[in-house]
Amino acid sequence: MHSLRIPIRSELLIWIAAGLLALTFGVAGCGSDEGGEAPSAEEATSMEPPAAAPKPANLDEAEELAGALQELKSSDPDERSTALFDIEPEGPGLQVLLEVLSDDPDAEVRGLAARQLGYAESPEATAGLVSALDDPAPGVVIEAIDALEMIGDSTVIGSLEKLLQHPDAEVREAAKEGIDYLSG
Repeated sequence: MHSLRIPIRSELLIWIAAGLLALTFGVAGCGSDEGGEAPSAEEATSMEPPAAAPKPANLDEAEELAGALQELKSSDPDERSTALFDIEPEGPGLQVLLEVLSDDPDAEVRGLAARQLGYAESPEATAGLVSALDDPAPGVVIEAIDALEMIGDSTVIGSLEKLLQHPDAEVREAAKEGIDYLSG
């Protein structure tokens, strides 16, 4: 049985997400009154709690990422697959998806990571997807080709041309279609 190894960088992302949560909730409640002094115990007990403010969008994203990172630690590929849909392919989520694409023991999970990276608009995503063209699982290679088509970077055509000699017919066909699409 394979265990999912979450690289240290992913652990760092969990800490960053936790820090964002702490800043959002902790700093708001740590202020003092205008005089610079903290309220007395009597004043503090008579104070009303602050009205609930709507959570900023980046807080929701941080919470989603933190939850997804927890799910990525699961030994169940279905849970890891589900987690990928909660990871935005830009910002801190980009690195997570690249790590899953290169390190996950399950080909289906790697393929879903490739699909998610197709929504990224960064050279790092393109480079990770080009690396995935060497994946031993044909399904992952096909997902990487499709994602590269979505990104639309024609500089990858040379990498796709190498796949025209791939042992899997579906990979060869996907590569041909990708080349045609990116050439046009």
